[in-house]
Amino acid sequence: MILIRPSIRNIDSNGEIEALANGDICLTLGYNGDVVQARKRAAEAKNGVQIAYVIPDGGSTYWIDTLAIPRDAPHPENAYRLINYLLDAKVMAHISNAIGFANGNAASTPLLDAAVLSDPVIYPAADTQQRLLPPWEVTPEQSRAITRLWQKFKTGQ
Repeated sequence: MILIRPSIRNIDSNGEIEALANGDICLTLGYNGDVVQARKRAAEAKNGVQIAYVIPDGGSTYWIDTLAIPRDAPHPENAYRLINYLLDAKVMAHISNAIGFANGNAASTPLLDAAVLSDPVIYPAADTQQRLLPPWEVTPEQSRAITRLWQKFKTGQ
């Protein structure tokens, strides 16, 4: 990637949805649901911006959202209520339909909009899913190496 660094004008992790939708950036490394949202906004704006999402042939990590309750939460019973609400099939389908992120609640599948369920950006095909790996924990040494490489890339040095 260091070879393409001179062609990169901006490295920023804020505002990618709007920047994509407006055509202000041409490439991002981002979440598929964010790209779905940008694609939807561009279509609504009728600005001619065409947005595609690609999982590399070599694969990528898959994405996981987690709900957790801190050990010292002052009202854990309310947290359980929220989690139970969010896991309701109707609620989960509504969320996926609204924001374009897949969910792991199989009971919500029949409630998803056909356009959401059939969108390979949201729900990749089985052969694409085979190229996705679970996220893994890096060692402190790996974390430092990643940080050094990322800083080198960001600064172009």
